Amino acid sequence: MIRKILAVLSISVKSPMSIPYARQGLRLFDGTVDDLNKYQSDKYKELLLYAYQHTAYYHRIFDEIGLITENTNIHTDKLGQIPILTKEIIRQEGENLYSDELNKRGAYENTSGGSTGEPVRFMQDKVYFAKNFGDKILFGLLNDKMPGEKEIKLWGSERDLLEGTIGLKERMVNFFFNREFLNSFVLDEDRMDHYIRVINQKKPKQIWTYADSIYQLAKYANQHGREVYSPLNIITTAGVLYDEMRDEIQQAFPKSRILNQYGSREAGAIGIEVAGARGIRIFEHSVLTELLDMNTNTIRDEGMGELLITNLTNYSMPLIRYKIGDVAVIQKDMEKQKGSFATITQLIGRTNSYLKKKDGAMIHGEFVTHLFYNKKWVENFQVIQKDYENIQFKIVLSRGCKADEKEISIMISDLKKVYGDCNIEIQYVENIPKLKSGKYQFVITEIDN
Repeated sequence: MIRKILAVLSISVKSPMSIPYARQGLRLFDGTVDDLNKYQSDKYKELLLYAYQHTAYYHRIFDEIGLITENTNIHTDKLGQIPILTKEIIRQEGENLYSDELNKRGAYENTSGGSTGEPVRFMQDKVYFAKNFGDKILFGLLNDKMPGEKEIKLWGSERDLLEGTIGLKERMVNFFFNREFLNSFVLDEDRMDHYIRVINQKKPKQIWTYADSIYQLAKYANQHGREVYSPLNIITTAGVLYDEMRDEIQQAFPKSRILNQYGSREAGAIGIEVAGARGIRIFEHSVLTELLDMNTNTIRDEGMGELLITNLTNYSMPLIRYKIGDVAVIQKDMEKQKGSFATITQLIGRTNSYLKKKDGAMIHGEFVTHLFYNKKWVENFQVIQKDYENIQFKIVLSRGCKADEKEISIMISDLKKVYGDCNIEIQYVENIPKLKSGKYQFVITEIDN
């Protein structure tokens, strides 16, 4: 109880807007779809008007399509004409996307991950920070976890380490939040043994972790017969949680709810699974989502497509209809699911994780990753498409194991059946570096178009 009080007091001092915002999100989740839609619509209109009045780019674009009337009303029938925002446009327009009130809003710079090339810079501000922090509190509120209840953060990021994640400031934050930080930037057997001991000793209510980090830890525990304490929640993020990974984690933590969370540096918290039910519930009070059909180039609210995100809380650099780089399946009004938020029933991953063919067809990376699952001799892997004719398999062998040449032949044959004839190079390596964000990227294509 004391740690809960300390956590709430700490949040209230550091970010007084965050807890009320989290509670507002919880009320909207528990409320009606009509109330949620009205709230989202009002916030979207407020953002559009602000962007028109305070950013050079959107002022120009909205004038070109005639979105704003002389009385500063919005032609809602023209919302679909707002151009999709891409990283290329962000690089080209630069400060034209910035609010002219950056100093007033307490703006600061952030960057996206560099998985698709040069990282893209974004401006965010203290209001965005507070509300995004509130949405992270909402993760817990939706899943029976209050601030201050014991948790472990299994995390690893070069950027965060350089900025002091384990420095004095972060240690103080961890103390007030009753949180233990375990660095997963490098995982070896000694560290995993130690982390299992810490989890068993601390008995946290929740573990917050990179999906691949807890997967590697779970696989190690399962292979070595190690018993691990099961917290109520294991929240996975920073990568797609494939079914095979979820099954491995569940085996190691049989009593835990495995909750996949989705977000990004540029768009903030987008959603989380709730109370063990499958499907990421979209935080529609903070983001507006649309889907771009890759075949017809049309926009839809449900179904499958490239995900477009409008963040409703960051006014310092409005991201309106931003192509985040992921493909998703969204379903609204699902029966037998608690709450009003729409659901991402499938998050397929980065669009640049497709293998691309000369005829324009794309083979999703999930197919490729399945080639490697259940291969006990594979510790880690990465598939790199160098060009249309050449694909490279980088494989880290499990300790004490040799490559299974028969299985390799089947993997190559299966890929060629789908992709077509190509040269496949097998390269055995000691390790596969993570991205600077601390994530793995299992499938990479170096073809730009």
